Amino acid sequence: MQTWNTLTESRTCADLFANSVATSNSLYAVRHDNIALTYKELAGKAGAIAQLLISQGVVNGDVVAIFMERSTTSLVAALAIWAVGAAYIQLEVSEPDSRINELIERAGGVKVLTNDLNCRRIEHHSYINLDRQILESQEYIPVSGRKAGDLAYLVSTSGSTGIPKLVAIEHSSIMNYVSAFVERVSPIPSSLASTTTFASDLGNTSIFVALLTGRTLELINREMMLDSIALAKHISKFSIEMLKCTPSQLEMLSREGNLAELLPEKVLIIGGEELTSALAKTLFAANPNLRIFNHYGPSETTIGVLMHQLNGTLLGNDSIPIGKPLNGVEIAVLDDARRPVSFGEVGQLYIGGRALARGYHGDQDLTETHFVDIFGRRFYASGDLVKQNEQGNYLFIGRVDRQLKIRGYRIQPKEIENALLAELGIKQVVVTSVKSEFHQIDELVAYVVGTVRENELLSNLATRLPASHIPSRIYNIDEILVNANGKLDIERLQASVNTVESISSDVTVPRNDIEKLILDIWREVLKRDDIDMQAKFLESGGDSFKSLVVFGRLRRHFPNLTVAQLFKYPSIESLAKVLGGESTAPNKTKVVQL
Repeated sequence: MQTWNTLTESRTCADLFANSVATSNSLYAVRHDNIALTYKELAGKAGAIAQLLISQGVVNGDVVAIFMERSTTSLVAALAIWAVGAAYIQLEVSEPDSRINELIERAGGVKVLTNDLNCRRIEHHSYINLDRQILESQEYIPVSGRKAGDLAYLVSTSGSTGIPKLVAIEHSSIMNYVSAFVERVSPIPSSLASTTTFASDLGNTSIFVALLTGRTLELINREMMLDSIALAKHISKFSIEMLKCTPSQLEMLSREGNLAELLPEKVLIIGGEELTSALAKTLFAANPNLRIFNHYGPSETTIGVLMHQLNGTLLGNDSIPIGKPLNGVEIAVLDDARRPVSFGEVGQLYIGGRALARGYHGDQDLTETHFVDIFGRRFYASGDLVKQNEQGNYLFIGRVDRQLKIRGYRIQPKEIENALLAELGIKQVVVTSVKSEFHQIDELVAYVVGTVRENELLSNLATRLPASHIPSRIYNIDEILVNANGKLDIERLQASVNTVESISSDVTVPRNDIEKLILDIWREVLKRDDIDMQAKFLESGGDSFKSLVVFGRLRRHFPNLTVAQLFKYPSIESLAKVLGGESTAPNKTKVVQL
């Protein structure tokens, strides 16, 4: 395994990976499903795709998109792209075609690496179908002429105009992050798990730290993260030592399984959302010996810039700090006039140093708006309000704008509001977040003035926005409430969530006991009655965490149910047919009443 000094000497991440191959040749680099690749095997596959890219004219400075399911192949593709001096953008296959095409165009109409399952969705773009290539293992040799300041990857974040922003990250920033993370968390465990989409940077902690320091990366499927029994078995079987999760993921897992069996052996990294002291106490109760770190950082500052190791014996009811800056990171807390605030006072967090992104790809005006000159140095204006406590740790206080954090995703309400206003019949709309009655996790809701059906709206939004941006509920109101200053009265809107009626829809009723059982579970989890037998779960206000609850409830009655079936048959009608055999007659399957 590589040392910290090795990390600081290499020119790009491709060099770091090549060093991992040299020092950890026969060790497992990545495991996923039934596939396990050593560093030698992973490098050979990446070298083969690198040669293919060169033959297709990809050169240093280009951007290449990766459009396929999260797998070892998508990792191989990223390493190959780095080897030829290009940068990558990972596209999430679950996002609608309109969003995928928009991201490809904003990245510069780039070449796309894809597979049989997804190539038809991008037919009018230039693509390479890796499933149709016969490739032999090639030595992984990064091309010459690369520099630490070269572009490494693009990652999309929500934009207030409805247009996603592409954050441009350089190799130097990744290398600084890896070296700083290793320094702060040392000793680094030997196996690190990645649980989230490659299209966001939340999982990059495990990916980069593992592959660039010679550790083993464990890719855990979304389906497994929703199956607490399977996840516990996997963690135990492969002795997973480090895991990074959002608080929402941990909250749901703690409700659906034995939390002690669902935690890694040594290190837990928590990020993406605010961590509560109640959850922290629950985690330490499950495993008192676990090293737990709260990790903070916007995409614009390369994954994470602040870190705090929790002490289980000192936890009170106060807010959990987001920590102190990692090595190479500079922090400033400023008032509205960009003057430093006094110690302990609240101000906006500005982030500088080696973690900074290059800016927003293809948008110089937006870059200059958010990346500003302070004290003669470049800083990113995070929009987050913070203050320091007596120990010098930073505490997250709130936002200067309406940006939301839902299940680890940055959400600009304006993006969803603009999409809703484009629908016929909607005159006004406000999108905000509320605490779910069912699991006390923040979720999106929309309040609209107009006459349209909720299910139709949710279905239409699913063709334009990623799943993370779809409201759980859409409520019909007579007017948008404002306070005495003429500003949106978010508190009154939120208070009305239990009194207003959702936009009505004509629904079909269950025809048998199995459909009724599924409907009862959906109603309990989604907190709504107007559910159609043919409506899809994710288009009825469901999300991955609610899917976890539904799966757990259904498996009490159908022990052989798999998460894959839950997603393959997303409506009550289609799932009931599978659970009862092709016939939906109630006597085909014994149903245990709730």
